[in-house]
Amino acid sequence: MPRKPRAISFTGIYHIILRSVNQHIIFEEDSDYQKFLYFLSDCKTKYDIDIFAYCLMDNHIHLLIYSTPDTLSSFFQSLGTRFARWYNTKYRRSVHLFQERFFSSVVEDINHYLSTLVYIHNTPVKANICPKPSEYRWSSHNAFYGQKNPLIDISFSHNEPATPSPRYHPNVISKIIMLTNPNIKASVARFECFPSDISGTSSSTTT
Repeated sequence: MPRKPRAISFTGIYHIILRSVNQHIIFEEDSDYQKFLYFLSDCKTKYDIDIFAYCLMDNHIHLLIYSTPDTLSSFFQSLGTRFARWYNTKYRRSVHLFQERFFSSVVEDINHYLSTLVYIHNTPVKANICPKPSEYRWSSHNAFYGQKNPLIDISFSHNEPATPSPRYHPNVISKIIMLTNPNIKASVARFECFPSDISGTSSSTTT
């Protein structure tokens, strides 16, 4: 059966999930998390990707990103290949680390953006790893509460004076500014009252 074509986000914003093969543990120690973030940063610059949120779990990874359709697959192919090569060398493996296809869900309105943001940061809480998102070291949660994180773009979802990049869809920019600037905490708090399994998915594709 042919692959289902990937849904294209008119905003350019996607929720991505990378999963390991057979639920294999991806991150066994701190240096593994750190190396993945290094490759993520490098690929972000190379492919001109914006990252709004991330959460690294032991056998899968959540990302909320902006990408043009023509660079999305290349970005993840490069990221996955580079980390898997490093990981397999370190642990003396020779098999695939990540599943061939990655999950992608388009994010095209403010409610979906905020609910996905909260969903990603609440993943460790839902997995009973920690009681609060702020206590998990390997997510971008604390970047929205003052912690410096050069990987994350919070310019239009925090109380930053900077104008959002014009490449974001105007409809999303105006709504996000209206609802989250300068009160991201109050806006996000509205969604933290929702059930913990909220994902805000509309159109999704595994590609």
